[in-house]
Amino acid sequence: MNTSAPDTGENVPPLEGGLVVTQIPIYTLNGVGSGAIPLTVGCQSMRVRCPSCKGEVETSLLTAPTRKTHLCAMTLYICCCWPFVCLPYFINYCKSVQHYCPNCGHFIGSYSF
Repeated sequence: MNTSAPDTGENVPPLEGGLVVTQIPIYTLNGVGSGAIPLTVGCQSMRVRCPSCKGEVETSLLTAPTRKTHLCAMTLYICCCWPFVCLPYFINYCKSVQHYCPNCGHFIGSYSF
């Protein structure tokens, strides 16, 4: 009976010429099973497997103003800071970030600050 631990691939010898192969993590959407972790997108582009075209892509980002953006602008206007009313529309903290697949245009997810 063999009681040794399974090989996890941590002790991988380098290939010819000293080349070591590493893999970039790729997140898969809509995981199936009890151990599936839902994908959470952030404010930066990330590498995912698109559920529509099944391609491994770097998401393209689109920022859009939210209610928080309009509320900040209105607050600046009410406080007599009307020259700075456009400022919330240029700050990413006041906007939401939407992730799309660059190949097929499928919506991946959205993130709000």
